[in-house]
Amino acid sequence: MNFNTKLELVNFIATAIKQGDVGFFFGAGISSNSGIPVVNPLLRKILHELSLNETESEILLHSTSNVIG
Repeated sequence: MNFNTKLELVNFIATAIKQGDVGFFFGAGISSNSGIPVVNPLLRKILHELSLNETESEILLHSTSNVIG
């Protein structure tokens, strides 16, 4: 797939998350006490590493709200 803008990619990923086509998986025993970030902080770190702006990041963060609850 080719995306003309970063926003097109962000929207594609957000749609995939909303449709349940994307997810994060960690094995049993992973907890916040282990030092591994829980989903929202982990997702924020990934979004930061992708150099997304605030609008793009919020699109993806809100796309997970129904999944993460």
